[in-house]
Amino acid sequence: VNFTVLANGLVVTIPEEDTVEIFSSKKDDPQLKVINDPAISQLMQLHSRGMEVLFSRGNSLYQLKVK
Repeated sequence: VNFTVLANGLVVTIPEEDTVEIFSSKKDDPQLKVINDPAISQLMQLHSRGMEVLFSRGNSLYQLKVK
């Protein structure tokens, strides 16, 4: 399972190729945001720094800010 949790409690995961899912870690919160992008790969490692999501693959690092 490849996921990270941001400072505000949002969970970011890559459940399948080309897909990022973002949801709250709060119990019974039904909101789910799905981002589809062919650049997303399950080979990417997820990390967080405060409110930033960091994706690493090989020697490359990518960033995503979640509001």
